Amino acid sequence: MEHKVGLLCGRFQPVHKGHISLIREALKHCDHLIVAIGSAQESGTKRNPFDYETRKELLRRSMWGLGARVTIIPINDRAVLSDDSSWGKYLIREVFEQTGVVPTINFSGTEGVRSHWFDEVEIEQMELDRNITPISATALREAILNDDYDAFAQMAPNGLWLKYEWLKKTLRSIYNE
Repeated sequence: MEHKVGLLCGRFQPVHKGHISLIREALKHCDHLIVAIGSAQESGTKRNPFDYETRKELLRRSMWGLGARVTIIPINDRAVLSDDSSWGKYLIREVFEQTGVVPTINFSGTEGVRSHWFDEVEIEQMELDRNITPISATALREAILNDDYDAFAQMAPNGLWLKYEWLKKTLRSIYNE
């Protein structure tokens, strides 16, 4: 049987239940999953408030029982737009350099935004339904900023609950500059 290594990219700003649903679904189709945290060099902005290490920690806190089958790596943005097919080559090269593994299957959301990234790369493509748990990190950040703990608790994995006050303080410092 072929050993399948999956790849799932996201910014996780911050991780939410939708992300965890996608990770769980991806793990049904591969033996090991590499989760690439994109825009790893970005932090302190409204679009990318949290640094890579924070996102990695929050993701790990949220993946109870999945950690042994998941590797988390940083992926920096390139100077050129990441909206072309050379992005896929760059991504695969970065994954290999950091893990020594070439993924055999790429998971992306049904929005289709990322499908052309891998036009020049031999890798199986699988679209996952992002609406299994329809949540966005933007909505989660808004709930935190508005101090709406009930909405936060609906969207955030349990691993984030103890970090709520810290998340709120961090976001407010960025949004109120």
